[in-house]
Amino acid sequence: MINAAYNAVTKDIGVVKQDMAEVKQRLDHLDARMGRIEADVHALRAEMVHRQEFQDALDRVKYIEKKFGIESGV
Repeated sequence: MINAAYNAVTKDIGVVKQDMAEVKQRLDHLDARMGRIEADVHALRAEMVHRQEFQDALDRVKYIEKKFGIESGV
């Protein structure tokens, strides 16, 4: 009786170990995907023009247009 219970617990522990290995594999995969997403976000931020910079450029273009008498479509 005790031996049967011991074997059942041993089997259950084996199943838990397999489940934990699968969870670890999925976490490793998620970690790799998250690292890729972080790299992509970093690259996007490096290429992004901030609103203030864009507005400054528009203001400069308007000034140049006004200075040279160019009629803008805006």
